[in-house]
Amino acid sequence: MKKPSRKTIKNKLDKLFSAKIRSKGYCEKCGKTTTLQCSHIYSRSYLRLRWVEENATCLCAGCHFWWHKNPLDAIEWVSKIRDVETLKLMKQKITPVKTWEMIEWYDTMKNDTV
Repeated sequence: MKKPSRKTIKNKLDKLFSAKIRSKGYCEKCGKTTTLQCSHIYSRSYLRLRWVEENATCLCAGCHFWWHKNPLDAIEWVSKIRDVETLKLMKQKITPVKTWEMIEWYDTMKNDTV
């Protein structure tokens, strides 16, 4: 059996993680229940934080757009719903992610949603 590529694993993780965050069922900012998206506090480029629930919020498309257009207001808002000190500590511990770690995360998330 062919081993899945790093890109394939990352895409599968993204899909599962987004579904998990959106399963909250409402926008954490305005309460809207449609056009829900997974929004990251720290960029998805930080793979160590990409699939950490504390680093994601469920936002509607409009609030997600607001998030990116108003970063100072967004950080002020998120500090009311998340422990920012925990996020800062997590960011300090960023190290490269190995492919096998991504496979383990995928298996764990997949099993949690079944």
